[in-house]
Amino acid sequence: MNRGIGNSPLTSRHLTPDSWLKCFLQGHSRASSSHHLRVQPRKPRQRQRHRVEIDPHLNLSSVIYYLTLPSINSLLPFFSSTSPFDLHPHSPIPRIEIMSLSNKLSITDVDVKGKRVLIRVDFNVPLDADKNITNNQRIVGALPTIKYALENGAKSVILMSHLGRPNGSPNEKYSLKPVVPELEKLLGKKVTFAPDCVGPEVEEIVNKAEDGAVILLENLRFHIEEEGSSKDKEGNKTKADKAQVEAFRKGLTALGDVYINDAFGTAHRAHSSMVGVDLPQKASGFLVKKELEYFAKALEEPQRPFLAILGGAKVSDKIQLIDNLLDKVNTLIICGGMAFTFRRLSRMSPSVTPSSTRLAPRPSATSLRRPRPRA
Repeated sequence: MNRGIGNSPLTSRHLTPDSWLKCFLQGHSRASSSHHLRVQPRKPRQRQRHRVEIDPHLNLSSVIYYLTLPSINSLLPFFSSTSPFDLHPHSPIPRIEIMSLSNKLSITDVDVKGKRVLIRVDFNVPLDADKNITNNQRIVGALPTIKYALENGAKSVILMSHLGRPNGSPNEKYSLKPVVPELEKLLGKKVTFAPDCVGPEVEEIVNKAEDGAVILLENLRFHIEEEGSSKDKEGNKTKADKAQVEAFRKGLTALGDVYINDAFGTAHRAHSSMVGVDLPQKASGFLVKKELEYFAKALEEPQRPFLAILGGAKVSDKIQLIDNLLDKVNTLIICGGMAFTFRRLSRMSPSVTPSSTRLAPRPSATSLRRPRPRA
């Protein structure tokens, strides 16, 4: 069975306005009926083209919506800065200037000698049924930063990470304790495991540690304050108390003198361990620095022609990124669920993108019909 979103067997053959972007389409309908949409796209640099590739036998991630710059520019004014579902046709999207990525402060730019170095790493490693690590690459990726701190006289190195999704409460299944023997083997030295990531007991372990000690804290996500919210088994969301979030962040801050972020895989998340540690010295680790250098080469001085491919389903997370890339790329390909947002909007706005209706004809009623459930 083909898989669409999650475990749903929905494919592009079964798409309907009700199942895709209902709020967005309703918002567009209201806006278009009460406003004259004034669109001022950037000056076209090449001929406008649209191509929609949909294979009904593949899942949604296979859908590609190909847009050249002028057509994307003409679509962007329909999106607000907060959400693609709240349409403000006359409000431009605020641009986020991409500053130089290659000269960000890194661990080599801060003095770690005699200091407690608090490092946010990504030890979210896969475990088998016996809690053996099946792939240690994320641990290996953090070694250069850890070793640099130790070799340059750090009093102690405190490592904090998450593992899995325990939804804000302790769960032995997601404990970081199995990481300890693997980390000891790779580092060639003892690693102390703290039974929690904040609190008096953890602070005592950190403050009484010998010089050159390596301490691994328990899973950050055992506390709802790390992510700011959690979900129960029924999917009901619980939001963390602001005062407790602040206390949690202060608890993390108390563990170090220097903060190093080397968790590139979670650097985009506004979690407490990423944005809430309030230390005077903050820098990136070698892993993050390497990734930023890759981005700098691609975004600041790219080789031409420059093709960018963006996927996923959350347009609200990427619309500003798309807007920022427009002046840098020659071609942008939108994949996955996001493609339907652009496709649907372009078909509904022939005055904005006149060729879209001709090149992306409206599907027949038969193709939009949902399949009947089997008896």
